[in-house]
Amino acid sequence: MATILSRVIDIAEDRGGENKDELDELTSTYGRDKGKTAIQNSIAKNGTGCLLIFDIDHFHKINDIEGFIVGDIYLKKVVEQIRNLSENQIISRFGADEFVVYFPDVADSKEAGKVAEVFLERIKSLADNEISVSRLSVSIGITEVVTEKDKVMFLYENANKALYVAKQQGGNTYYCHQSVEYHNDEL
Repeated sequence: MATILSRVIDIAEDRGGENKDELDELTSTYGRDKGKTAIQNSIAKNGTGCLLIFDIDHFHKINDIEGFIVGDIYLKKVVEQIRNLSENQIISRFGADEFVVYFPDVADSKEAGKVAEVFLERIKSLADNEISVSRLSVSIGITEVVTEKDKVMFLYENANKALYVAKQQGGNTYYCHQSVEYHNDEL
């Protein structure tokens, strides 16, 4: 019975961001599909910016140890801090603990790194000062939008690669994906 319950909980966590038509009830962010569309439209309009993936470290363990109500508090705190970074952004909940955010006004990965550092400092301060989120740690993957023709899922894949590197560094950090550019004289 415990195995079945554990599997049901895992499936529910995996589907955390599947609210396709409406805003996510808990975080008031776009669901995955609506978020992809909103981000793609904004990229087509702006043609610049950065895409960041914010992922709560060890979220499954937090839910297991502290319960889903505490996990919900973590999610709300993360979104609150993301919203405090900029007035012009699009936030989409892609998974149980993963938020994809497009910042059209963040010019490049260097500036995005500064945004990530501010965010991580705020998260560390929250974890140090609020017992309800004492285990809060977030990893961030970053990629630049180069042109208005960039596809959101291609950008997502690049930011996800960067997120993987950030998580390998122990979490509560960020990493920027760097596109490799080839010039004709290099081939």
